[in-house]
Amino acid sequence: MTDRFFAEREFAVRPEDLFAAWTDLKLLTRWFGCGNDMLWTVKAWDAREGGAIEVSLDFDGEPYEVRASSLSLDA
Repeated sequence: MTDRFFAEREFAVRPEDLFAAWTDLKLLTRWFGCGNDMLWTVKAWDAREGGAIEVSLDFDGEPYEVRASSLSLDA
């Protein structure tokens, strides 16, 4: 089963802070809400336009796979 969606968000932060949160894996882990007791495996993380994003998450023993690509990035 494949679910697809489009997401567009605006954040009240400086562009460089948002960029850091999306490209620094330690900050990104906090943004996704991953605690120390959650498995977080980054398989691919290319945060450029057209880049692939693939992670595995384990929340309370339930596995989740997240796969995405960035179609466009605007500052």
